[in-house]
Amino acid sequence: MKKKLTIIIPTYNVEQYIEKALNSIYNQQNINLEQDVQVLIVDDGSTDQTATIIKKWLLLKNNPSFQYIKKTNSNWGSVINYVKNNKLIKGEYVSILDADDFYTNNCFQEVFKISHLNKYDLIISNFKRINEKEKTKSTKVIYSFKSKEISKSKSFTPWSIPLCKFFKTNLFYQLEDLKEKVSYQDQILFFSQLIKANRIYFIKNNLGFYFVARPNSSSVVDWNKERIEVWMENMNQLLSYNIPQLSAYVNMMVNYCYINTKDKENKKYIVIKKEYIDAFKSSKFTFLPKSLEWIAKIWFSLVTKKIKKR
Repeated sequence: MKKKLTIIIPTYNVEQYIEKALNSIYNQQNINLEQDVQVLIVDDGSTDQTATIIKKWLLLKNNPSFQYIKKTNSNWGSVINYVKNNKLIKGEYVSILDADDFYTNNCFQEVFKISHLNKYDLIISNFKRINEKEKTKSTKVIYSFKSKEISKSKSFTPWSIPLCKFFKTNLFYQLEDLKEKVSYQDQILFFSQLIKANRIYFIKNNLGFYFVARPNSSSVVDWNKERIEVWMENMNQLLSYNIPQLSAYVNMMVNYCYINTKDKENKKYIVIKKEYIDAFKSSKFTFLPKSLEWIAKIWFSLVTKKIKKR
């Protein structure tokens, strides 16, 4: 039977967080979870107590919507490839929930109000950032004051994390395999899907919580040679699409890398490939409010002059 939504949860050594993520799905309000939702918990070879916690939780809840799969470790991209290549998705829409993030209890209800119209390739909502002290801060994923259909040019959000992004499943199955055993493949997934999407709907409400800078996650590793080279490989891949709004995202992320690389010796690894320089310079910050577009362009152009191009 076809479901309304499939949630993929990639997990790796998240014993402190996984139960909260699962409960945020189990406790969704005003929906028929068993009938409407499929949850694929894909354990990427955890070595802590993650598997034990999940199995105990599944036994306690006894809900057939949740399926646990364990595979050998090959990083985040391999989980997405595994689900896609084995055609495991039963939902009309699919979304990814990183195991340290979680949903508000009305998230699926709000998404289903739009998804049942069956005319949008992608549904995106705002979310809140949360830290270890459980302090929260709202994040404007897209700069709009109301829920509405939005143009693709406004959708190149700098928040490329998978939280609160719901894709049509047929779009997901068009995705090329992600790279395995490397980090930051969520950037590639989101933008490759966004490029294929024709109609996009934005929900202004915060429907999830994004854990900022979780200890031991790839986002808090020092900007060393290895991290920079992986990051820049992604940036050059995104530039290859030659889309001005996407180039603006790359511009922001390359600058972010440059500013946060404390060791001057490591800055030499921040390199834009020669064949993508024109795409890099073509950046259009149309996803920002008009008042910020020109400020962003000037600011990023100043730092960009310091970036190596070869």
